[in-house]
Amino acid sequence: MASKVERLVTSRFQHNVSIVVPLYRNRETLRELYSRLAALRSASRRVQLIFVDDNCPDCSGECLRTDAVNDPDLTVIALSGNKGQQTAVVVGTAFATGEVIVTMDGDLQDRPEDVEKLLSEIESGADFAVAVRSIRFQSRSRAATSRVFKSVMSLVSGLPHNYGMFCAADRRLYEQGVWPYASQSPYIPGLLALASRRHVAVPIERRHRPIGRSAYSSIDRVILGIRSINSVMMRRASSRRFRKFAEFTLAPPKWVVQDGREITISATTIHNWSPLR
Repeated sequence: MASKVERLVTSRFQHNVSIVVPLYRNRETLRELYSRLAALRSASRRVQLIFVDDNCPDCSGECLRTDAVNDPDLTVIALSGNKGQQTAVVVGTAFATGEVIVTMDGDLQDRPEDVEKLLSEIESGADFAVAVRSIRFQSRSRAATSRVFKSVMSLVSGLPHNYGMFCAADRRLYEQGVWPYASQSPYIPGLLALASRRHVAVPIERRHRPIGRSAYSSIDRVILGIRSINSVMMRRASSRRFRKFAEFTLAPPKWVVQDGREITISATTIHNWSPLR
């Protein structure tokens, strides 16, 4: 019997796998990233690639705008305002049509080829596979703040240490544990871990950032960490302060290219859209 990510796409799912990549100052690595991710496609596995330009100053998404017209399995979204990595991912997953959703950064520190390792765990029965980094390249101050944040997040969500944004999850986890509870400061890995029935850690080797530097300052990382922990703790407590995704007013994208054509998405459409309908 074919595995979950290799069997023919059913009428419910247009793709076997959707890979969502938030972009911010990734213009110089984007062409290589797209090429290497596209190489994951095969006759038995239809892969959708979704890139979300989080109002990048270098207009990263423009690099793939023409490609998206010619590639029906490529979606490129340009947000009209900078909303942060996690919200950009939520918007990207709203356009996902795959049975399995993969998220990763766009800086090539995580190898696109390692997506196969995550999918292998999903095929083996896990509903959430998260990459853990065996090697990290950070300054001492960043490493220290990261350790504190990851330790607290591990306690409240059950995530392993040294995890990152690079992960694969069954679409049902987004339907049950992310989209209905995606606050204005969502933290995707933590919400997925809470919704998961069987998650596994997948060791990978994280590489040096080939070009550029992190978009987050030290103070940005502290603020983001506090918001992320609060997001997961509120979800864990099933607080009524969480609002349904459909109640959010997200900045409408400047433009979206999907299914080989440019489409118009209004603020009202985004506001009322719900993946649970």
